[in-house]
Amino acid sequence: MYKVPFISNSVSYDIKKSRFIGLTQHLSRMEQFHELMAQTKSDWPGATHYVWAYRLPNGIDKASDDGEPHGTAGLPLLNLLSHRNLYHTVLTVVRYFGGIKLGHGGLVHAYQKVGQLALDSTTWGVLVPALDVKMTVPYHTYNMVKNVLDNQTTNFHAVFDTEVTLSFRVIESQSNALFNRIQQITAGTAQLKLLNPLWDIMVNPTS
Repeated sequence: MYKVPFISNSVSYDIKKSRFIGLTQHLSRMEQFHELMAQTKSDWPGATHYVWAYRLPNGIDKASDDGEPHGTAGLPLLNLLSHRNLYHTVLTVVRYFGGIKLGHGGLVHAYQKVGQLALDSTTWGVLVPALDVKMTVPYHTYNMVKNVLDNQTTNFHAVFDTEVTLSFRVIESQSNALFNRIQQITAGTAQLKLLNPLWDIMVNPTS
């Protein structure tokens, strides 16, 4: 399981008239990165630098100084992710230059400081194996089944036709017990139509 951002709050820090804004984002796959960066640039337009770092499993570590002197910006952010053993996380610091140069050491300190603040302000979740499920149940069992699903699933949706078609997401490790309970309620008449494995974030605010 990987710890990933569940709720990300941007943080702001001013140093010698430059404003630094730090944030984290959940990165499920490398192809998603450009979309996340476009969103960041839309949220904070016209910045002087958009410095970022991210890590994915299988040794994929990337960082950018985005015009800052080499090694003063992206690398400190990447080191923070590595030190905290974080994957599937983009750590970004946006800088609006205020006219006063900070020097090599000052830049390293600034980006490291804002990166730490961004990580500390994030509510973290755990990336766990999950299943997207679609099943049908008889009308007369719907209320009882829904009561069970309300406590153990997310993304619930129901379509009423000759039977009730239910769509929901469940943590994989909890799925067998849940399916057995539904079969008990429906006397074995529930029919599984779709079982799609994926990864989902389960909130873990104490970590």
